[in-house]
Amino acid sequence: MTKTVVITGASKGIGASTSKVFAKAGYDVAISYFHSPEAVAQVVKACEDHGVKALAVQADCSKEEGIQKLADKVAKIFGKVDVLINNFGVAREPDFETISQAEIIEVLNNILISTFISTRIFVPKLMQETSSVLNLSSIYGLDQGGKISMPLYSASKAAIINFTQVMAQKYAPSIRFNAVAPGFTRTPHWEEVSPKYTKACLDTNLQKEFVQPEEIAEALLFLVKTPHVNAETLVIDAGRSKK
Repeated sequence: MTKTVVITGASKGIGASTSKVFAKAGYDVAISYFHSPEAVAQVVKACEDHGVKALAVQADCSKEEGIQKLADKVAKIFGKVDVLINNFGVAREPDFETISQAEIIEVLNNILISTFISTRIFVPKLMQETSSVLNLSSIYGLDQGGKISMPLYSASKAAIINFTQVMAQKYAPSIRFNAVAPGFTRTPHWEEVSPKYTKACLDTNLQKEFVQPEEIAEALLFLVKTPHVNAETLVIDAGRSKK
């Protein structure tokens, strides 16, 4: 029986690469996107080229109604979910000294609350015994890894690691929960960053290189395929956290 993976925020970057990697592994794929219908159409086609079904749902996953819309569409088309990957999140944050309460709530919605709500909505739909939930954290969420200029983002990504561990305990042994903490990954975000800043970031890596989105995608698939990895956070950062 073909398995189904749901990936939030998958029109570009890590989400898009993950969709293709899971499709190549034989999974039917359901993805959400907010903008970029042209980009997501290419992702869907790439998935379908592997002979699987692919569904793209336009939904704002920072809001509960958006996640519920995705879940309803998935239930109608696929009827089941084997893997949930909470990838939705926006890596930007206003200045700490001037950030408003509304902006704080927006950042939390985009990262932490969306992961919480998505998990709560999809857990009842996950197949038991073979199910996985995977959450995207960050090197900024690791112990002593927070970014000074992004304290709220860092705190949210740290909370995702803690949330992953708590959910693993709550739903064991039926559903496994793991997280991945990527380092500087070659996503479209870096097209908007100056070469000087990019070099400064990469110089903090032991390997002085970007992590590729496909590496994160393959790591997520590894966590799904390895049945006794649970409540863990896999760090993929070209050695940055060890420098």
